[in-house]
Amino acid sequence: MLAVVDGLEREVTRTLIPVFTSSNTAMARCAGVGVLTREQARSYGVVGPTARASGLPQDIRRAAPYAAYAQMKFSVPVESAGDVRARLLVRALEILESCAILRQALANLPPGDWYGPTEEIEVPAGTALSRVEGPRGEVLYSITADGENDTPRRVKVRTPTYANMPSVRAMLRGAQLADAPLIQASLDPCYSCERHVSKQDTAAVRFRSSGPSPRSRKPELSPACTRPSQRNPADLAIVFEIAI
Repeated sequence: MLAVVDGLEREVTRTLIPVFTSSNTAMARCAGVGVLTREQARSYGVVGPTARASGLPQDIRRAAPYAAYAQMKFSVPVESAGDVRARLLVRALEILESCAILRQALANLPPGDWYGPTEEIEVPAGTALSRVEGPRGEVLYSITADGENDTPRRVKVRTPTYANMPSVRAMLRGAQLADAPLIQASLDPCYSCERHVSKQDTAAVRFRSSGPSPRSRKPELSPACTRPSQRNPADLAIVFEIAI
């Protein structure tokens, strides 16, 4: 395992990082493109490498350590340019930090086998909130249970792509059309993370009374969705929507 870590670190140091620090082609294509300033990054609420490339040292592993991260020594790479090059460089530097964390974890791994709990777990009533630092930034989960069974009553997920994508508006201002794919790719977006679930009134969703079978019918929004005062809070259903 250590040999794999050593090989990865060697290749990143020898090949990847020089591309973003000394290659004239990469500098010409990426430097000064898709700039997101520190103030804009804070205003849009971006997370992860996108935030760190704009000078915001945000990292949940450091700000609110979980698992064994409090025992690990690592740096949080931060760049200030806020452009495509900075976002790519931050990600490359984070690979080196991940290698350092892996070495520490392997050196301090307790001996023996480990298995998760096999007994049935009671889920108490209430809401639990958890945050972790994913490759793209902070991932937030909020789960609410009524305590009657192990099925959550509500699950709320906020992915880093969902938090970062609105900032593309600022990055694209003044950019050339050919730069648009490069700017968007520099966020490392997960497009499936843009599809979210929300609760709405059952009165706001109507199915056509004729046509295909219920499974293939498309929901139609009724005027109830525009009249909040007439909604019944207890009359809820889950409908899917595109967030962006």
